[in-house]
Formats: sequence, structure tokens, C-alpha cells
Amino acid sequence: AVGGIEERRASVPALHDRRRRVEAALQAAGATCAPSATNFVLAEVGDAARFRAAMLARGFAVRDATSFGLTTWVRLAVPAEADMLRLVAALTAVCAETRAPS
Repeated sequence: AVGGIEERRASVPALHDRRRRVEAALQAAGATCAPSATNFVLAEVGDAARFRAAMLARGFAVRDATSFGLTTWVRLAVPAEADMLRLVAALTAVCAETRAPS
């Protein structure tokens, strides 16, 4: 069991690095991110429901934070490294789509 704990501790720096990269991608696309030290990113993206639907269409489940009283925010988990490029591309495209005038 202790070995499992050490493995998890050893993985934390890489997790934080991936979170920072997700935050940077969102911010570069015009979103605002709340400060975080977790494996989730809370981002203000405009129309949260529309953003969620567009991300789901690209294969990513994102939580619309409306149930938290945050209708313009979404919460997304930091992915494994293998999914980072695909996620960043999806975030960039969806931010551009959902921030464009309807």
C-alpha cells in the first residue's frame, strides 16, 4: 500500500504540469480559469451548456457548472498525457465556436 502512495505522490508534478497546460490553452482561447491545485480546471467559457455540448461532440465530457450557480463556467478533469493534444485542439476550436456571435 505504501508503494501505491509513493507512486501517486510521484505523479503529482506531472498532473500539475498538465493542468497548467490545459489552463494555458483555455486562456489563450479567451477563457478565464479559476485558481486550482487539483486535477480539475474551472473555466469561464461563456455559454456553459453550449460549450459542454460542443466538447461532448468531440468526445470529451465536461461538466457544466450551472448546478453550482455558475452558468458561464465549466469544470473539466485534467486528462492523461495521451489525450492532451486532442483536448487542447478541442478546447481551442470550441472556445472559438462558442464565443462567436450566434
